[in-house]
Amino acid sequence: MLLSHLRDALAHLHQKSRLQDHPLTALLVTEVPAASRGAALKRMLLDSMQQLRPDRADAYHSPAWRQYRTLFQHYVEGQRFEEIAEEQGISSRQARRDHLQAIDALVDVLWAKLNDTRELPTPRSPSPRSLSEPITSANDDASSIEGELHLVETSTPEEPTRIEEVLQGVLEVVDRLAEGLGTRIELALPETLPPVEANQTALRQALVGLVSYAVESSPAGRITLLAAPEARGASLRIVARGWAGPSPTTYEESARLAVIRRLLEIQGGGLEVQADEPGGVSFALSLPRRESLSVLVVDDNPDVLRLFQRYLGSASYHLVQATTAQAALKLARENPPWAITLDLMMPAHDGWELLQTLRREPGTRDIPVIVCSVLQERTLALTLGASFFLPKPVTRAALVAVLDQCRVAPRGGDRDPSAGSARTRGETGRPAG
Repeated sequence: MLLSHLRDALAHLHQKSRLQDHPLTALLVTEVPAASRGAALKRMLLDSMQQLRPDRADAYHSPAWRQYRTLFQHYVEGQRFEEIAEEQGISSRQARRDHLQAIDALVDVLWAKLNDTRELPTPRSPSPRSLSEPITSANDDASSIEGELHLVETSTPEEPTRIEEVLQGVLEVVDRLAEGLGTRIELALPETLPPVEANQTALRQALVGLVSYAVESSPAGRITLLAAPEARGASLRIVARGWAGPSPTTYEESARLAVIRRLLEIQGGGLEVQADEPGGVSFALSLPRRESLSVLVVDDNPDVLRLFQRYLGSASYHLVQATTAQAALKLARENPPWAITLDLMMPAHDGWELLQTLRREPGTRDIPVIVCSVLQERTLALTLGASFFLPKPVTRAALVAVLDQCRVAPRGGDRDPSAGSARTRGETGRPAG
């Protein structure tokens, strides 16, 4: 698969010996002398990466710039996604999403080069997703796999995922396989682990795949599952002793892990594989901590807070209510929330005055403000700086939709008004221009 070839080549971009006989080398640099093909492939990948660099006229924090910078920083400069996210002022999860989108764009560039090299006919419907299909087989079901992965990528877990529960379920699935091969599985967990931001079903599938792979490759061996809390989430290690199969660090075996790796990456996690001492292999997984995003609910009706809490259920939001504009401004200044919902009709100082104050002050001007009101003043609210407008009574679907848009939209003046569907923008978003 072109996509998996590319991902492996980028992961070993600075290892010319690995690139020398890489599958991409045979596809893209056949005209180069054999001794120089590894270096030639590296130059081609770097040149292709530069083709994704946006024009200087584009906003430096635009999605295209973020994607190019994430690709360059991760593979050329060797930065971790956490470091990239901190430097760009985005979440680690967003950095990984930018990375995946950049990889898709880079595949598109390489597909064009491959057409030039092999004089292949242009596909009828070329797209980054279709490029993940094997070149030699039109009947492969890679597109359906990509579709399922996309569903995982765009879904937001409604409940925190407990690693302990997932691991217990994994053991129940692979227990019979391990028993038949005489492989012993041990579970070593701390007393407490933080909940993580992950699709529970996808995480379970990834772990079942990894553990069963380790069991199959370690007959009569020992598999140890370890977990530990981390500052940004949690880490898991699957350590196999008595490994008798091919090394998972070879290209052929790493291709087997491609879907598992992507299942973790699109959820903000990662996977590293290491061959330990003879007969030992370890898989290190990282998972992001379940974020608790604070939302300041500004409304003089105490029932609104209970309503919004019921709407959001166990989603990752921490709701705090202020019943006056003065209290809301104090809370926003002292501990800026992730987002604010604002009622317009309140005693003393109304919501209009508070909205203008929030937008004037440097410490609060970038906080998304969702105006919720019975007053049909959408245009005025958006003109004065509201990020979204929701008419009362607010529905659960509308509230969840705008909060989801706040998750993916850049903060502050760089907020992308194109986030969401055209219908959603027409009803809730900032007007164009």
